[in-house]
Amino acid sequence: MATDPYAALEAFLRRDFDTYRTLSAEADNRELARALASVFFVAMDDKFGAGSTSADIIAFVASARARFDDTGDKVDPAVAEKLIRAAAFDEDLPDGIDPQAQGSAETVLLAALADQDGWTDEHAIKLIAEARNLA
Repeated sequence: MATDPYAALEAFLRRDFDTYRTLSAEADNRELARALASVFFVAMDDKFGAGSTSADIIAFVASARARFDDTGDKVDPAVAEKLIRAAAFDEDLPDGIDPQAQGSAETVLLAALADQDGWTDEHAIKLIAEARNLA
């Protein structure tokens, strides 16, 4: 039986990367991708709610890339910004976003979110619960 993908993502958001690696390796890849998209949607909607601007999104993406994309080719900034705008501002995602690029962007941006000052395990647990309810 495959591992619950949300359990893997909760470990990721709690920065327990050993557990994340173990659980994600045991999870069904398609289910993990669906769960990642759901968690990403909830997290970005939470971070970039009312009052956020495109400049806020651009700054967040740039900061995330500076910290977690050391090669500069893991995250396409245009894709990352479109994904955040779709989650936070209910914009439609354009057709043709590469699933690999989407998964990379979602992963790096969630890592950046969980690396922020004030991030707690309780916040991670709350986001996972909301994402489960959304799915």
